[in-house]
Amino acid sequence: MRFLHTSDWHLGRTLCNCRRDDAFRAFLRWLGELIAEKRADTLIVAGDVFDTTTPPHYAQTLYYDFLTDLVKGGICRSVVIVGGNHDSPSFLNAAGDLLQCMNITVIGEALPSPEDEIVTLRDAGGRVTGLVCAVPFLRERDITRGVDADTLSAREARITEGTAEHYRRVIEKAAALRAGLPDPEVPIIATGHLFVIRAEASESTRDLYVGGLGQVPSAIFGDTPDYVALGHLHVPQMIGGNPTRCYSGAPMPFDFSEAESDRFVNLVETAGRQCTVTKIPVPRFDTLKRISGSAAELADAIRTLAAAGEPVLVEACHTADEPTAGLSRELSDLAAGTGVSLLKITEAARPAAMLSGEDMLLKLSEVTPEGMFDKLLAIRDIPEEERPALKNAYAEILYDLVNRDENAEGDAR
Repeated sequence: MRFLHTSDWHLGRTLCNCRRDDAFRAFLRWLGELIAEKRADTLIVAGDVFDTTTPPHYAQTLYYDFLTDLVKGGICRSVVIVGGNHDSPSFLNAAGDLLQCMNITVIGEALPSPEDEIVTLRDAGGRVTGLVCAVPFLRERDITRGVDADTLSAREARITEGTAEHYRRVIEKAAALRAGLPDPEVPIIATGHLFVIRAEASESTRDLYVGGLGQVPSAIFGDTPDYVALGHLHVPQMIGGNPTRCYSGAPMPFDFSEAESDRFVNLVETAGRQCTVTKIPVPRFDTLKRISGSAAELADAIRTLAAAGEPVLVEACHTADEPTAGLSRELSDLAAGTGVSLLKITEAARPAAMLSGEDMLLKLSEVTPEGMFDKLLAIRDIPEEERPALKNAYAEILYDLVNRDENAEGDAR
């Protein structure tokens, strides 16, 4: 059996308010062609299909058009999709029964019984070729049963223990099912949308929980799964050097800090329980470029990019000690009418000036909610010893807002 592991598509995500529909569409077209070329039997998507719980209509169209093309073209026999922390469980699940008729299994949230999260993969003749423990992003309410925790460390332990227990139950059930098969050597594949300790995050990855909460040891998967298809972290990586414990990473860069990083999907070929992993590079469907230097150097860099005649999304970082008046207009004028889309201009002198109390404007798109709260604490002269507790309380509120399932709330109303 061959299957493809991918994750973190974040359909509908913008870059500095710039839509990237063409890049998302080109990626999904390429992915469908790759599945056909490699004759992959199954596609596994390990969470964060969409960027928000209320994805825009054009993002929904990309998603359903892609799935429709897979089915109409007979490109692969089965698809397994689990929800991520950015996804709305109710939105993903809404079309679940219809998609199941096309052998597309969607599990948007944790389910009550372990067997409910196990997907049986079969070949054209109906023979079982694998079992998928399709575990989605586990929200705190799914794994802690509402037990209160007095301290941050108690809450951390509670989340870790709940996550480990959920995986133990599902994996044990899958192992029991495998033992009863005519061929008990079929692989067990587990999914996960979480943060494994010592893995590497990137600037565009939002914390699953508050601070370091929700980071789990790789030992929670145990030795039973023959492959663990991970999502959430956008940097492709193995856990502990084990190629069968993998984050496929996001298929495209989502901010300028990721502009130069390579992107992959994982092709996994099984022989019994043995899994051989091949990392397949994802082409760049649009180009991100971060340029830096003095005002003159930035102007020269934009002229060079414009002369190349290729579309490019640009962040310009002005590194001089003092802000330059009119720099934004000057650079924008140079980029106008060319393939250069100047999306963001930053001043290295700005943070220092703000801390010194100078009155400077800051675009909201250039600062995170956490960063804005830090600035508020500084402006209000909050003592350093009081800040950790306030930041944790703010992060909890922010987490609840980001992970609220607005679709489910709408249904309830």
